[in-house]
Amino acid sequence: MQRSYYTVLQSRGANIMRVLDRDFTRKYHAMGMGTLRAWTGGHVNDLGKLREGYVAHYEAMRRIVPKERLLEWHASEGWGPLCEFLGKEVPEGEFPKVNQGDWVADLHGKMLVFRFLVVVGKVLGWVSPLVAVGVAWWWFLR
Repeated sequence: MQRSYYTVLQSRGANIMRVLDRDFTRKYHAMGMGTLRAWTGGHVNDLGKLREGYVAHYEAMRRIVPKERLLEWHASEGWGPLCEFLGKEVPEGEFPKVNQGDWVADLHGKMLVFRFLVVVGKVLGWVSPLVAVGVAWWWFLR
């Protein structure tokens, strides 16, 4: 938990990008921080409260979701329980181990880099013509 979602939302890059990228990162950050505030009672930097909120969230799901519609499953259990719950056949091969904290943080970090490149592309899209006009004007006046 602390190595994934929490790490990304608290990163300097995420805070910079939520200012630069109003289309996506600001909304993504607001949603994530809203979740953290709900889980921690507004104390997003208190890791003890974060863990308590995480546990309370799962306890609430156990109370709210009917037992026949709730699967409590861990990736270490593999395909079996998941496929049985979904009424699907077990696929060939091992279950992928992609939901590891460092992997999640890395994925979200790459997403922020991608969004940064999108923002840079947008800026270049309107700055490039201005630079071209400026260079042309300079060339004309020489």
